[in-house]
Amino acid sequence: METLTLQEDAISTVNRKVYAAKGTRVTLVAEHGDVLIVQSSKGERFPIHITNIKTQ
Repeated sequence: METLTLQEDAISTVNRKVYAAKGTRVTLVAEHGDVLIVQSSKGERFPIHITNIKTQ
């Protein structure tokens, strides 16, 4: 699995929950066009736009 680093905080648009902070390393789970499904080290999966990540 590919490891990515977030360039911005990952925040839910519905309840403003912070999934992960800027600079957090996450693992790529799935890719759907411009949106990536990633998983944090805590096991939480969440979507992030491809422009908000940088590859290692």
